[in-house]
Amino acid sequence: MTDAIVGGLGEDVSVPAAVSEKREQSQQRLPPPPRSTDANLLLGVSASPGLAVGQTYRVREQALELVETAQNPAEEKQQLDGAIAQASLEIDAVRAKVERQGKPDKAAIFAAHRELLAAPE
Repeated sequence: MTDAIVGGLGEDVSVPAAVSEKREQSQQRLPPPPRSTDANLLLGVSASPGLAVGQTYRVREQALELVETAQNPAEEKQQLDGAIAQASLEIDAVRAKVERQGKPDKAAIFAAHRELLAAPE
């Protein structure tokens, strides 16, 4: 899905040549961000002099191990297709309800969800 979004979801998302060149030049001039080998030391660039007090949170990536237990891929595909069809019906029902409430801008959000659900990726 990330590739589809980065690719513009089928729309033209090309950047004008002048902007693209400036972006490439600015990216080439940036030094690599500082890195710390100490897990308790955060490195960064100060935006202004002074002291800041607050809480920091470390985001750690968790590796998931998935064990495939499917016995029959065709049956699994059939279950997935059924779940997608059910979700589509539910999204359509919510979208219709929101449209009846006179909120077409909010209903459009559900149309976008429906399109994401229909994407083969």
